[in-house]
Amino acid sequence: MGFSLDILLARGDVEGAEALFHESHSILAKGTYRDQTLLPNLRRELKLRLAQGYDAQALELIAAVLRAEDAHANPRHASPRYGWPFLVSALHAATVIIPGRAGAPGSPGTPARPGPSGTQGGPGPSGAAGLPGSSGVARGVMGLPGAALPDGEEATAEQVVRGLREVAEKLETRGELQRAQSLTFAAMVSRDLAAWDTATQAWEALSQPYARAQTLLAAAEAAIAPPGGREPVGQAGGVRESVAERLSTARALAERLGAVPLLAEIDSLARRVRISLTGESPAEETRLGLTAREFEVLKLVTRGLSNREIAGELFISVKTVSVHVSNILAKLGAASRGEAAATAHRLHLFTTP
Repeated sequence: MGFSLDILLARGDVEGAEALFHESHSILAKGTYRDQTLLPNLRRELKLRLAQGYDAQALELIAAVLRAEDAHANPRHASPRYGWPFLVSALHAATVIIPGRAGAPGSPGTPARPGPSGTQGGPGPSGAAGLPGSSGVARGVMGLPGAALPDGEEATAEQVVRGLREVAEKLETRGELQRAQSLTFAAMVSRDLAAWDTATQAWEALSQPYARAQTLLAAAEAAIAPPGGREPVGQAGGVRESVAERLSTARALAERLGAVPLLAEIDSLARRVRISLTGESPAEETRLGLTAREFEVLKLVTRGLSNREIAGELFISVKTVSVHVSNILAKLGAASRGEAAATAHRLHLFTTP
């Protein structure tokens, strides 16, 4: 039943996953919690809440798991077999999904839906009746109530990431599957292209197409925008070709699996870097003498974004953005960014019909 829930989530069937989660939980509530039931189902609840857009609840669930005294709920004490999958999912949530939705419109990830209070990432649906178990985590698997840190503050993404890394440093790795999971965790920490490629190779060797597609997407992102604002390694054409190859492979895998949300992330990144994955040539239209990329940059300038923010939106370096902005000002005969934005507004360049 657990694997069926994983498949539903991977295919974007959130309602079906929610129903199956409640059904499986009612069955598990009749038994005794152990590593093989508690941690995997906490991981599934985490992914379900993220898919529903309840980011705050998802973050608190991770924090509560890290605080849990129950050895079967805390990956620090649980078997690496069940600890590593939770750590990987939790780190991805805390470093990619939640921050991306909070501060970077258009970032990969499912758009957050309003919570019951009407605010994004609200508390989410509350769980069913309390479940047996020695910890608050065990009782709250159906819908963890907002847990507090020891000092009374809500958990932050930074605190959660720090806790996850501390656990990972001490968790054993047994066998090739756990090695692939630990390599994926390490790549998320470093965001290094070589680390992502190593993790991708590990998943390929295990014949795990979904995980391989996910790491290929992450590798493509790392190739486009290396951490620390560094320039991509290699010539622009070579970087573009390597990114296109990774995204094409990832897309073929995701399409074959029917992984709709992952497919959407891949296509979104391809559009942002103007790479065609379907054999169709992207439009090379210009506006006011601007290239397609300059036109994209101008659109973000009119939104008031800084060069660094634009670089994050388009997965290019800050230096490249600066060059584009200079070209835009010259072509429009504008003396400043504000004047260029005013010209765009005056001509209704970005007005939706």
